[in-house]
Amino acid sequence: MNARFTFIHARALFTELVRTPGYVIPTLLFPLAFYAAFGLQSSKQHAQAVAVSFAGFATIGVALFQFGVGIAAERSSPWEAQLRALPVTVEARLAARVVVAAVFAIGAASLVLLLATFT
Repeated sequence: MNARFTFIHARALFTELVRTPGYVIPTLLFPLAFYAAFGLQSSKQHAQAVAVSFAGFATIGVALFQFGVGIAAERSSPWEAQLRALPVTVEARLAARVVVAAVFAIGAASLVLLLATFT
């Protein structure tokens, strides 16, 4: 039963975030732009390490937006009071947030690594 609530909440959270360009654009495109501007200028000897470090930067950015900013913004919204009244446990909500963060982190890191591969 808890896994079902986790999946439902993850789907709702993912849909909400995808519909927010203020989250999607910085999360997915800033690491890509930073790698294109600064990472591609690195020497060929360290190109792999630079690409992996920018992919790590993308993952950390997702975690910062998802857990730091996301939870703080969510706590101030009236929707949070409605969510607390639902039979969803705190663990299910946190697991859903981790799943959604993993999806966005994989997407952001994949874009950076894709650009690194093709250049």
